[in-house]
Amino acid sequence: MAAAQPLKIRMVAGLGNPGEEYAETRHNAGFKAIDELARQAGVTYWKNQAGAEVALININDPEEEGGKRQIVLVKPQSYMNTSGGPISKLCREYKIKAEELLVIHDELDIPAGDVRVKVGGGHAGHNGLRSIIDKMGSRDFSRIRTGLGNPPGKMAVADYVLKQLRAREAEDFQDTCARAADAAGLAIVHGVVYARDHVNGAASANGTHSILSFRDRFILAGFTCGNAPVAASQSTARRHTCITLQRGPASSQPEAGPHCRFT
Repeated sequence: MAAAQPLKIRMVAGLGNPGEEYAETRHNAGFKAIDELARQAGVTYWKNQAGAEVALININDPEEEGGKRQIVLVKPQSYMNTSGGPISKLCREYKIKAEELLVIHDELDIPAGDVRVKVGGGHAGHNGLRSIIDKMGSRDFSRIRTGLGNPPGKMAVADYVLKQLRAREAEDFQDTCARAADAAGLAIVHGVVYARDHVNGAASANGTHSILSFRDRFILAGFTCGNAPVAASQSTARRHTCITLQRGPASSQPEAGPHCRFT
């Protein structure tokens, strides 16, 4: 059965395991991407809610009542295999549908360093996704898939995804997670289908992702956070003078101001 069409994203959940022993492992791709997304959005406060770390971003969206849309950033603290519990509770508390949920997770079935956007689907053996599907009673949430590739040689999958990364590995992995965060920002601003077509299409064409950062995508798309606009870098403004499907004017660079309002 085909997945339902995604709606505007109102929650982004990154999957991972809590604790220092897991912080620098491949299985924590979702946590790392959420942290990068939060950093770019200027998040300074996380609260504990429903078994998860939660941050709220209010972004300006002229199509919403009151001109604002709230995005809930989530890092479940119940360990990967039971991620669905906290996520489903938060969806109920914030009245968020499965089609409004975006999940960032690690993915063995695509090459290391690659990033893919997917609408709906099964769990493909990923226990975090399995838990979300079970607790939500739906497969219709969207995903940002952060590529790990297959384990080398005869290494067990568990050893591969939970192995502490060496310095160079950690640097490359952080770059991949940052691009996953950029893909999530693109989905927030322009929608999941647009993000899928552009992120996946770019990778298919040349093996690279041409994605603006979440911060700069908000500027060029005509969005601001909270009560004041976020300033794009001069270099980014020069490189990207025109993008399609803008929802607001992008002809001038806004003045610097607070990034987002958090509650």
